[in-house]
Amino acid sequence: MEEISNSVPAKASGLKVVIGAVALIIAAIIIHSGALLNTTCAPVCLFHKWTGLYCPGCGTGRGITFLLRGDLAAAWRMNPLMIVSIPMVGFLILRNYLSRNNPRPLPGWVGWTITGGIAVYWIARNIAIYPFSLLAPH
Repeated sequence: MEEISNSVPAKASGLKVVIGAVALIIAAIIIHSGALLNTTCAPVCLFHKWTGLYCPGCGTGRGITFLLRGDLAAAWRMNPLMIVSIPMVGFLILRNYLSRNNPRPLPGWVGWTITGGIAVYWIARNIAIYPFSLLAPH
């Protein structure tokens, strides 16, 4: 019986990585250009438009734009949760990559803690009293 070579999947996998990297570079250039700071180009949050309240993601696009420009303070003012989440997401991606041959699921409490934290953040950023008002995009 003839052995099947793994070279084709490796080439296809490498092509996916290259396409993904190119897409990320193009997205970074577009975001860095400031297109998301222009309100006519930025996506509209339908939750905010319909309710007048901020969702946990409101300000993330503008925050990423400021982050790519190196303005951490402005990015924080747009969405503090995004700034806190970036290292956590990076850790989870790295953890998943390093344990791909021996995957270990996260404990159940991690998902519940993240979900609860997002829910508390969602409520707190809509309270129009200092210091909670600092959580809204400004």
